[in-house]
Amino acid sequence: MIVTSTITTMLSTATVFMFLGLTTAHALVEEDWPQGTPNTCQDPADFFMDFEAGIEEAQVETSTKVLEFTTTYGINWRYADIRTGKYNVDPYLDGDYETNGNFFAWLGVTGDSGRITFTGGTASYLSVLVSTSSGVQLDAYDADGTFLAGSGSAGDNTSTGTLTRLTVEAADIAYVDIHDTGNYWLMDDLCTDAPPPCQAVPGRTLGANSDRLNLVFIADDDYSGDMTTFFSHVNHKIDNRLGGHAPIAGNLGNFNFYYTELEGRHSGTYPGGNCGDESSLPANFVSLCPEGDSYVVLHSTNNLTDCNNSSGGKAIFSAEGGQDRSFIHEGGHGIFGLKDEYDSNRSTPPSCSYTSYTGGATPSNIFATEAACRADSGVGGWDPDECYEFTPCQGDWWKLGDPALDTDDDRYYDESFQFIMKDGDDFAKGWGLASERAINSAFDNLPATPEAPLPSPSGEKVIVLKLNISFFSCAPICDGLVVVLLDKSFVLGPAPKFRPGEYSLAAKLLHPSGLMFGEYGFDDPRMVRAEEGGSGPGSYMRESTDFTLILPYFDHVKSAEVLDDTGALLLSVDLSDFATQVNAPPTADAGPDQTAECAGPGGAQVTLDGSGSSDPDGDPLSYTWTGPFGTLTGYLIQPTLPLGTHTITLAVDDGGSGGTASDGVLVRVI
Repeated sequence: MIVTSTITTMLSTATVFMFLGLTTAHALVEEDWPQGTPNTCQDPADFFMDFEAGIEEAQVETSTKVLEFTTTYGINWRYADIRTGKYNVDPYLDGDYETNGNFFAWLGVTGDSGRITFTGGTASYLSVLVSTSSGVQLDAYDADGTFLAGSGSAGDNTSTGTLTRLTVEAADIAYVDIHDTGNYWLMDDLCTDAPPPCQAVPGRTLGANSDRLNLVFIADDDYSGDMTTFFSHVNHKIDNRLGGHAPIAGNLGNFNFYYTELEGRHSGTYPGGNCGDESSLPANFVSLCPEGDSYVVLHSTNNLTDCNNSSGGKAIFSAEGGQDRSFIHEGGHGIFGLKDEYDSNRSTPPSCSYTSYTGGATPSNIFATEAACRADSGVGGWDPDECYEFTPCQGDWWKLGDPALDTDDDRYYDESFQFIMKDGDDFAKGWGLASERAINSAFDNLPATPEAPLPSPSGEKVIVLKLNISFFSCAPICDGLVVVLLDKSFVLGPAPKFRPGEYSLAAKLLHPSGLMFGEYGFDDPRMVRAEEGGSGPGSYMRESTDFTLILPYFDHVKSAEVLDDTGALLLSVDLSDFATQVNAPPTADAGPDQTAECAGPGGAQVTLDGSGSSDPDGDPLSYTWTGPFGTLTGYLIQPTLPLGTHTITLAVDDGGSGGTASDGVLVRVI
């Protein structure tokens, strides 16, 4: 068994499974696999995991998107980093066990039999590299728990400088158990052909997630597994609806189009159901597919109320698969952050509660004042006289119209004014100038990296916070929002995108020094907006809802804070257990030695520059100079030194991560 701190063993009550009358598809035990040689997948496109993006002692859980790691006793697997020196693994502590790279996976000191479940669909094989002293094997099962195949048992390969590759092969593998007789093994370098929960729509090419808007199509369970019809609807939505008008026509390359084999659940019950809600997605789907910017549940049943919601910065909406009534309108909300152009006050009966015009990404397609609409005309390229008030609701709102109409016409009822965010049926006029500007901005304003000295977010993993938000009232004394942490983890995946705009909530990620890595705005996930003419109100605010917040991951992250639009703190989450545990020390550079000539009785003023110092982890540095002047701080100082030769020391500190370094510079004043 792999243990921390010392080389010990622990007996286990693991059951040795015997399968009478069943034969394995393949018994693939390949010994003498050279340490340092990666596992080779059966196809270069197959999923490969070397565990090197792990975090010491963190649970593996579903941090891979493709796989879920659990044990038969419900204790999740752990990452282990040999650089900590806590494991009896070469090259530390003269250990017996072998691994590739710095990280491996194991069951922890109380683990027994591990389970690897495929989250996106079944596989035909799984192979791993193992180091073991008591033999370990793989057993494959289908979704009903029927045994399919076994790999055979690995022999003792400790202290050999080699690993053993185990492979199990069979059709429709849903999960694999890995076990020996006492947890005396570690695992590294995994290969499988299991599909990811999110994969490219057939015939569509994926580009870099950071360079495109990522739209994920999900089939409602009313398709009953008919993927042929589902893909027909998906491709029609892409080519004929999204690609039907400028500025998207000819620019579909600005998207990545994903789909999942997992089913959604749009009930159409509203309010109070899961219309446009995270519960309409497959279970845990935001964590399984963090690359999605927007998720759309297509349903084959027509004439259901369709909705949209922003859950922690991720847009979720629903739409009819076989008709075009709702996809563009709800997609306008969900993909581009466009706002409704309904005049709720003219509904029957009149009501100003049919929709919500505030919040969301900028620039907007509607305006809170006529002055704002006219001021934007120069940037947007429209005639300022096209601005008109389309509703008195929520403090009056303005949009663009047709200046050719007579001024005494009731312009709201003229179809010339019914651009896509008013009328989801009529797409003949396109999006409208203001909406086109917002769409172009969505493509042009992808997230920027933080300014120096802060590092860029990791491209390998993200922070996942499962939260609940509710409204608490103890009127007349107090009221306000309450945010509660339900779970926290990390997932291997690309950093999420956050668009600039006016939002009701924000999240901050902080370094141990107190510096902020970044602030990310998102709308209140309690708000649900639905199409006009549906079975309920056009928008409503739920009292409480669970949601997932995906945040960029930074090395040495200390905490996350959730704040309301006044800056009041709603929740602080300690993330130090996810911080990189092995800190690389900084490098100090005090600059070259120098000679200066006295400018007067006081000596000479010299410039000392420590900007050549660096930190391999990207941690922000503090600078302290010590010399005849005493102590000064800052990377650039200009002290006055007396006649003579002086040794000046620069000390740099990586700010709470535990790393320091120093460098000296010789200054001669003549």
